[in-house]
Order: sequence, then C-alpha cells, then structure tokens
Amino acid sequence: MGFLERIYLRTGYNWQLIKEIASGQKYLAVLLKNGQMGVCATLGNEIPIDFTPPQNLNLDNPAHRIIFIAWCNASMNYLQTNLGENDIFDQINFVEYRHIVMVGLFQSLLDKFDHAGLKVHVFDIEKTGSD
Repeated sequence: MGFLERIYLRTGYNWQLIKEIASGQKYLAVLLKNGQMGVCATLGNEIPIDFTPPQNLNLDNPAHRIIFIAWCNASMNYLQTNLGENDIFDQINFVEYRHIVMVGLFQSLLDKFDHAGLKVHVFDIEKTGSD
C-alpha cells in the first residue's frame, strides 16, 4: 500500500467540500467551501480546466492523485495555526524529529534539509525513497 493510500484510509476524502478547482500549467489549486486552499504540482499532467472533483478517487489516476494532494493540503495545512508567515524550515527545529516525510517533492526545501544534514523521506510520483 502506498503512502497516499494510507493517508486516504486515515483521512478520507469529501469531494462535496470542494468549491472550485483551478488548473494551470504547473499547479492545481483546490478551493474549499470554507475558503481554505491547497495546491499540488501537476508534474506535466494536463488536467482540463473544467475538471470537476471526482466523487470516487482512483489514486492510480494522476489527476485524482493531484486533486487529492491539493485537497489534503487545503484540509490539513490550516490545522497548524502556530507556524506564522515565515519559511517552514525556519519555523520548525527539524533536528528534534527522527522521521521527516515530504509528500510531493519541493526541491528548494529539500536542498535546505540536505545542507543541514537532515535525512528526508520523499514521496512523489516522480521521486521516492530517501535523500
């Protein structure tokens, strides 16, 4: 079972919370009805502008994976209220954590972890494993 499947089993997915999906050349954004927004890189996958939220996820479908990740970001990132506006790397002392996981590769952030000598497990459709 893959990492996204485990997240799906733990959090579920409610397409009815989605107000709008905006798809661009490099990113897709999910806007929830409560105003929260999440994004995910499209990684070269073309997603039609008029794409509607899938009612039943198929995580083998790249468009569904991208929407689910953006939905997770919109749903979960707002639960962290103490992070402020600064770079996450500057806000959290990652040295204190034994297992750091990055869902979706953010190379500039991964470079900061590498420079600090911190091991990160990356789960990305194009890159998996440990860095």
